[in-house]
Amino acid sequence: MSIATWSKKHYPTPAAKVKKADAPKHDLRKWEGLSLPILKEHGLFRIGSSIEDAEGIWLDINASSCALCLNYYDRSTPAEPCHTCPLAIARGGVSCCDARPDEAYSPYNRWGERWNPRPMIRWLKKAAKVKA
Repeated sequence: MSIATWSKKHYPTPAAKVKKADAPKHDLRKWEGLSLPILKEHGLFRIGSSIEDAEGIWLDINASSCALCLNYYDRSTPAEPCHTCPLAIARGGVSCCDARPDEAYSPYNRWGERWNPRPMIRWLKKAAKVKA
């Protein structure tokens, strides 16, 4: 098992090749594959915010592997670069990297600091219903 076997099921298309309309579902599929049992099933482990296999092949779990970021991040509005992202819209205008007032950690930081993909999964399910 490896990044290749994991990718085949959970990340079959690189985020940079995903169309805007397909981005929420693509990212949801990736995040659903980041649970500890699934990572173990594929022989993967975490190094920081990345996942890696025994051969040293890794995938960064950040904006570079996020179809939403690659399709919606707006550099022309530095104060609110995620304002058109379905995930931020589903979160009431708050990006996945920022905590809402009712959260101790942002969904993305739950992954980075606590290795917990569930908050991102919950919000991505809501983002998939947003018409952006």
